[in-house]
Amino acid sequence: MEEEIENLEKFKVGSLPTLYYIPDFISDSEQTQLLNHIYQSPISKWKSLKNRRLQNWGGIVHEKGLLPQNLPPWLTRVTKRICEEFGLFPSPINHVLINEIPP
Repeated sequence: MEEEIENLEKFKVGSLPTLYYIPDFISDSEQTQLLNHIYQSPISKWKSLKNRRLQNWGGIVHEKGLLPQNLPPWLTRVTKRICEEFGLFPSPINHVLINEIPP
């Protein structure tokens, strides 16, 4: 796992300790598939916030912690790959936030 994380160092963004940008991690076709799933999601999945919209997958954050829900298969394919290829997390990813920020 240490070797996997060391390989990530070249992708670190600025001085933020846990922000990475990995070019071409997903292919063009994967990007298209993800965007199709995101935009075909029910309107109720979107929460409008100031200057952006948000989709929350994997559960609801509550004062008592995360009230878990299963991630959809189209997200688990990506989150599983992140865990397997980079070893960033000690357990599977269980929560995904998708932000849409207009230009």
